[in-house]
Amino acid sequence: MTNPQNQTPSYRLNMTYLLIGAGLGLYYGITYRGAVSEPEYVRVLIWSFIAALVTVIIRSIKSKPGIKAFLLDLLKMFLLYGTFLMALEFRKQIEIWGGKASVIVFTTSIGALVGIILGLQKKPTKPNLPTTTRGG
Repeated sequence: MTNPQNQTPSYRLNMTYLLIGAGLGLYYGITYRGAVSEPEYVRVLIWSFIAALVTVIIRSIKSKPGIKAFLLDLLKMFLLYGTFLMALEFRKQIEIWGGKASVIVFTTSIGALVGIILGLQKKPTKPNLPTTTRGG
């Protein structure tokens, strides 16, 4: 049996993000009501790019990255937003193929995937341990 205190902080961090993502995905699946409009994938890609650009600009204000780092971060954020928003738009097709239960499983899985990706990007911080000094 493993002691939870012996687990690495990054494992806990990744699991936390995975569970939060899965919970959000579950919510999006359960509350989905179905849409009568056709999927608009081009609009999703445009909004993903806009969201990624705004996110990267806000992040870059303090850090002032080079153009290569800026573009790489923009690509990563675009893929992350694009995956999530495309999955939300794709729920319509999943519902046609497999019904409400399939939508719930699909959105929960996508939420967990996005959560684990965000968890892997986050760097764990080391806990502050009290220091002891030896007296003489």
